[in-house]
Amino acid sequence: MENNPRTTYSYGNPRQDAVFVDSVSQWVEDPETKRYAWDPYVKGSQVGGLPDHPAAVLLSLAPIPRPTEGGVREQATVR
Repeated sequence: MENNPRTTYSYGNPRQDAVFVDSVSQWVEDPETKRYAWDPYVKGSQVGGLPDHPAAVLLSLAPIPRPTEGGVREQATVR
C-alpha cells in the first residue's frame, strides 16, 4: 500500500451474494483509534475469537472518488 493505496476487497457466500469494495486504504497507527474499533469485536467474540491485542492490524478504507458525466470528480457515497 505504500506505493499504491488503491485496494479492492471482496466477500462472497454460498448463496452467491457478493460485495466488492474499491477504496483507498491506509494502515491505522493510532493506538486509541485501533482500540476504539477493536474493542466491540473483542467483547462480543467467542473463545478463540479475535485477539485482544493493542498491536492488532487495522485498515482505514476511504471511497475512491468517481468521475461524473462532466468529467468532474466527486466523492462516492457510502451507504
